[in-house]
Amino acid sequence: MIFTDKNLTIEGEFCFNEEGQITQFKTKRYKDNTLENFTGYYGDYRTVDDMKVPFYLEATWNLKSGDVSYVKFKIERIEYNNPSKF
Repeated sequence: MIFTDKNLTIEGEFCFNEEGQITQFKTKRYKDNTLENFTGYYGDYRTVDDMKVPFYLEATWNLKSGDVSYVKFKIERIEYNNPSKF
């Protein structure tokens, strides 16, 4: 899949489970000055305000030397339409 917005274009591959939820997004990203393979993993979908939202996200470099997970997010709470300032 290719997305373009103004002068920015990204290309990647989405993977879905049997329920139609995104489980992975594979693309290439710059790591330092080198374009490397990258995968985002998504899971633990929960319903929030009638929307299915992944509460687990992980970003992994897929390097020739092996996979390196560099960030994992576990969302505890989501609020929508809250106009308060952060």
